[in-house]
Amino acid sequence: MVVLVVVAAAAAYVERHQIRKFVEGSPAPHKVLHKTAPVKPKASGPPLMAVAAAATPWQLPVPVTEALVVPGPAGELLVAGGLTASGTSGNGVFLLSTATGKLTLYANLVAGVHDVAGAVLAGEVYLFGGAQAAPTATVQSFSAPLGAASSQTVSASATASLPATRAGDGAVLVEATAYVVGGYDGHAADGQVLATTDGTSFAVVAKLPVAVRDAAVSATGGQIYVFGGAALGPGGWGPVADIQHVDPVTGKASVVGRLPVPLEGAVAFNLSGRLYVAGGHGPAGWNGDIYGFQPATGKVVVAGHLLHPVSGPGAAVEGGVAWLVGGDSASGAPSGWVQTVRLTSRVAVAPPALRARAAKSPK
Repeated sequence: MVVLVVVAAAAAYVERHQIRKFVEGSPAPHKVLHKTAPVKPKASGPPLMAVAAAATPWQLPVPVTEALVVPGPAGELLVAGGLTASGTSGNGVFLLSTATGKLTLYANLVAGVHDVAGAVLAGEVYLFGGAQAAPTATVQSFSAPLGAASSQTVSASATASLPATRAGDGAVLVEATAYVVGGYDGHAADGQVLATTDGTSFAVVAKLPVAVRDAAVSATGGQIYVFGGAALGPGGWGPVADIQHVDPVTGKASVVGRLPVPLEGAVAFNLSGRLYVAGGHGPAGWNGDIYGFQPATGKVVVAGHLLHPVSGPGAAVEGGVAWLVGGDSASGAPSGWVQTVRLTSRVAVAPPALRARAAKSPK
C-alpha cells in the first residue's frame, strides 16, 4: 500500500540510531548552553487543564516514525513520508481516516523523506527539507485536498530550497506565516528561525540561544515555544531540557524554562490555547508523561500520560484533538500506534515527576 523509495535510506536509518546511542549510556546528556537565568515571557493564556490519552482500536498497516502529519479535510489527517522498520523513507502521502484508520494514497512525493517539517499555506502543503540519504534543503509541495479525495493521486513538485540543508526541523503556523525551527545539516544544529508566507522565500527572524534538532515546537498567542531537542556538545549529541521562547515580531529568543527531564523526539501541540508536550526520549528512556506548559510563569506540570510512550511521532490537531501517529517504540522500532490526547478538566494536574515515566531503552 505504501509507496516507497529505497535509495541509501537504510544507511540513514542506521545513522539515526547511532546518533541516539546516548540513551544506552554513551555521551552524557548535553549540558545547558545558555549562561543567563531563564526569562519569563509576558504572554498569558487560559489555565491549564488535564488531558486524557487513548489509543485508537486500529493501527497503521505499516509501522512508521518521523512522518509529517498535518490536518486534512474534516475527519482526516495527511500523513507524508516517514521511516519504516526496513530503513526506507516513504514517498507517499496518505489520507488517514481518524474514524476507521483507512489509508488512501493522495500524493506522490518527488523523493522519499523523513524527519521533516511541514505546513499548509494558502491551500498548498509544503515539506521543508528533511532527511533522505542525508539532510536535504529541498522544499516539496502539493495541493491540499479540499474535500472528499479524488480517485486520482497528485504529484508533488520541488518548488524551492531552504537557505541550507535541514532535517530534524519543526514547523509551526502563526496566522498566515509558517516558521521553520531547529534542525541540523548532518553535522551541526541550525539555530536560525526562518519565516515564509509562500513556501518558497525565507527570511531569518530569530536565532535560538540553544541550537537543537528533533525539538518539539508549538505556538500560542502568536508566540513560538521550542521544547527540548538534541544539541551538539563536547560529548556529542545529547538531549536538552531547555524551553525556548521566540517572539517572531521582535526577533527576540530566550530560554524561559526547563522540562523535568532532557527530551528529544517529543511533540508539542496547542489545545484551545494551551500548550502540551508529549513523548520523546532522554537519559531515563522513553517518556510517557504529557507535560502542560504555562507561558506566563514558565511552570511545567504533568497533565496526563500516554498509553504507549513513543519518540518521533507525527502529530497534528484535528477536531480539537491531538493525534500522535506512529513513532519509535521503546524497542527502538517504528510503531503503528495512533494515539489521541484530549482536554478533560481544569484540575488534576500535578507537579512534574523527578524523571520521565520511561520504558526500558533499546539495546
